[in-house]
Order: sequence, then structure tokens, then C-alpha cells
Amino acid sequence: MKKLIIASGGVNGGIIEGCNPMPQNYFLLDSSNINNSSKEIKPLLKIVPNPISLNFTIYVYHPSDDILIIELLDSSGRTLEKVVENNKKSGVYEFNINDFYFQPGLYFCKYSNSNSTITEKFVKSQ
Repeated sequence: MKKLIIASGGVNGGIIEGCNPMPQNYFLLDSSNINNSSKEIKPLLKIVPNPISLNFTIYVYHPSDDILIIELLDSSGRTLEKVVENNKKSGVYEFNINDFYFQPGLYFCKYSNSNSTITEKFVKSQ
């Protein structure tokens, strides 16, 4: 299980300043992912690196025991690949995507559970 880093500052695109890539056993949360009234941590989705080439990693903080769905979408919102669709325990998950042979351009990664959906854009370079 990865450890959570709660960052109040010094965050640059999901990467801790001075650490690139993200340390192996840590996952970054920042204040935008914490509901201040309930102290509940919201889902978090990060693509590393971004822009991508052939290989990249999807980091997900999944806040509750629930269905976890990760999809890769093209720029018009069509699903290109479903990475996972399973019931998962709450925690941090890492999905390594190898050989992403789509054309260079803009893509989206969509995270869904039974309560929320978040989308992160990423760019495929040459």
C-alpha cells in the first residue's frame, strides 16, 4: 500500500518539487482533495509523466470500498480502453500503461466510482 503525502504547498502538477518522478511508495494529495467540512478525502487521479510517450502510469486515490472504473478516452470522449472495472477496497492504486500506440494528440483519463467521476487530460507526444 502506498503512503499518502498531504501537501499544503510546493506541488507542481502532482509531483513534489525536487522529486521527479514521484517517490515509489508515496502518493500525493493536496488541499483541493480534502473536503474541509467533513475532512473526507476526495478521489484523486494523476497521470505521470504528462505529456506521455508510449508508457505512463495512472495513480488513483480511491476513497471508499466501491466500484473503481478507469477509462482512456479520445478527444471527443469515446472510450479507447477500459483499464479496470472492479470492486476495490479504498486505497491508492497504480496502473502502468505500456505501448500506448495512439496518434499524438489530446486524450483523457476518466475515473469513476458510484459517487463521482473525475477526468484528467493528458497529451500524447511524438
